[in-house]
Amino acid sequence: MQQIRNPVDTKIIYLYDLPPKEFTSTKLAKFIYAKTGYHLEVMPQVTRDVTKPFYSARIKIENAEKYELVLRALRYFEFEGHPCRGLPY
Repeated sequence: MQQIRNPVDTKIIYLYDLPPKEFTSTKLAKFIYAKTGYHLEVMPQVTRDVTKPFYSARIKIENAEKYELVLRALRYFEFEGHPCRGLPY
């Protein structure tokens, strides 16, 4: 029988102010691996509000230790020359 996960166990990081040109979830996943050494289990969900010039993304991480590691590394970071930030969602 498959174990049902409690939705509270899933941690989400929300990334703001991602660069507006040619941004993809694959690019973000590769960047996160290079910065933290963590392979994402679920691809980031990248979105763009048409009223704003930048992209945003949500990253789901199941492991609490990995969540804290990635959250600390992405609190304030630079991606392709643009200052970005990540906060708990």
